[in-house]
Amino acid sequence: MTNWDYYEAVKRFQKVLDASGINSALRAKGVKEGDSVVIYESEFEWQDDQSDAALYQAFKDDMRSRGRTVQGVAAWPKGAKDSD
Repeated sequence: MTNWDYYEAVKRFQKVLDASGINSALRAKGVKEGDSVVIYESEFEWQDDQSDAALYQAFKDDMRSRGRTVQGVAAWPKGAKDSD
């Protein structure tokens, strides 16, 4: 289970794809920049650049496309206000 609203979770998922050999297998099959990759019920756009900077930019773009704000802005507990 991956909570796509957290960059750390997305980064961990990327590490799992690397460690399990899935990224290598996709490259061996000829995946190219912009190709759609489907793993179970999740679909991703392949990026050749898998650096932290590129991963974070893709995360931010995905959050925006889903109408989400940057993580960590919600107040907890519900209704609590910042003390700043």
